[in-house]
Amino acid sequence: MELIGHIEAGDGHPPIDKDRWVDLVQSHPSLRPVPPVLGINPFTRMPCEFIAPTSTAKVIERGLDCGMIFWAEDESACLVVEANDSERESVVAIACGIAQQLGGRLVSLPI
Repeated sequence: MELIGHIEAGDGHPPIDKDRWVDLVQSHPSLRPVPPVLGINPFTRMPCEFIAPTSTAKVIERGLDCGMIFWAEDESACLVVEANDSERESVVAIACGIAQQLGGRLVSLPI
């Protein structure tokens, strides 16, 4: 996956609200919560279930897993946007719509 940018508050808008984002993950047709993954705990070497935060979403378009959007780990009230190389345009379009819904804007990294 490739980092393509972040969604931040737009000019004159309050910071993006994490609870509003989590609600959007549940209701947006192109977003899905990340399902739990079974793995091995590296410390105990016992099987365990890894659960993604509710603020992390897969971007799904045409039934394909195209990328991810997740709350910044430093809690800076922005969303990080990543895409699979071949799905960059789809993810950018979806991220722009999400940014607009949240009163923000997508700040893209140069290609």
